[in-house]
Amino acid sequence: MGLFDEIKGFAEGVGNKAKDVSDSVKINSVIAEEEQNLKNVYAEVGKMYFSLHAEEPEEPYRELIEQIKQIKERINEQKAAMLKIKGMRQCPHCGGDVAANAAFCPNCGGKIPTLAELGLACPNCGAQIKEGMKFCVSCGFKLETEQDSKEPAGLNQ
Repeated sequence: MGLFDEIKGFAEGVGNKAKDVSDSVKINSVIAEEEQNLKNVYAEVGKMYFSLHAEEPEEPYRELIEQIKQIKERINEQKAAMLKIKGMRQCPHCGGDVAANAAFCPNCGGKIPTLAELGLACPNCGAQIKEGMKFCVSCGFKLETEQDSKEPAGLNQ
């Protein structure tokens, strides 16, 4: 029965190796999960610090806080660009997405300012205008710029 004992010993060895591999995978999975939990807690601590000290951070955090603010600004610019492509804008009350021509927010019911109220509509024809435009592309009306409003009366005609 030597051959049978050898096969039995080989099978037990393979079984033990398989159990070791299985245990290793389980342990590595637990380690990876705990490392992710740790990252999440660190991130939460950072968010808390940012929310409490963004305006007056301590010296070692000042540069990082500024980086966060710049990143958030770039994200907001990209979100605004995406909304514009979709013909949407953001509700000033709840931050929800609303149609560009909506009068009220479907999420919170808040009144949505018109383009004219935001200074983004031609005062002559009501067409949408963009910041920096000198003339309305729909009716040709001369739009007043910041520089024009600083000039003495009579020079902007």
